[in-house]
Amino acid sequence: RDVVLPEQVINIASTRWCGDDNDILEVNAPLAVKMENETNSINSAMSASPMHRIVSSDGKPSVSRFRFIAYDEQTNQSLVSCCPITGRGHQLRVHLQIIGFPIQNDVEYGGTIHRDSIKSQMELSVKSMLEVSASTLRCLHDDSITEEEIRMSVENCKCCVHGKEGVKASFNSSQLLGGSHAIDLHALKYCISFGNDSKADDLNENNTMKFTTSIPSWAARFVDIASVERFHWLA
Repeated sequence: RDVVLPEQVINIASTRWCGDDNDILEVNAPLAVKMENETNSINSAMSASPMHRIVSSDGKPSVSRFRFIAYDEQTNQSLVSCCPITGRGHQLRVHLQIIGFPIQNDVEYGGTIHRDSIKSQMELSVKSMLEVSASTLRCLHDDSITEEEIRMSVENCKCCVHGKEGVKASFNSSQLLGGSHAIDLHALKYCISFGNDSKADDLNENNTMKFTTSIPSWAARFVDIASVERFHWLA
């Protein structure tokens, strides 16, 4: 249960076990944006990002909590429940990296991806972007938006005009492979808090709206050995 942090962050970051059963690992590591296109990843050619996050003493406070759910011996992979206490960009990805358990396929933060799966991952990413583009087009048909505004939006969107080739022209391999649609990180449960004056009909007594999604296909093999009840809030 001992967690060994990398030497370069040992004086900046900290960890502790918490929860009723003392089985939740809390990681406290401030994050900052590294603007350079440099990275120490072995997959640096693919993972370079202009908004790469690093643990830094002058970064913003960032706290995450993690609980081990199950282990797949065949693939040497674990299923972990994650809960961001703060909301920094790439927070869960960086915190899992520094405790030695990077996310599968997350090439930007130490994860591995099989070379023979890169092409299929890229195609999946392109497909996801096209689906987002189609959804955006549906959203544009709102009474508050004029036909001229819709036309100009579509004409300036390479994805809308050129489809798959437009996506490939708009995003490099780093962006397509490093995005949350390509890594094994999934928002299973989340909630949105609103102010006291909100008039939304589907808010609960705490003025929050909660959502639950399906378990993703890459996690399906863990379902038989994992208790779904363990996927609850770690806050």
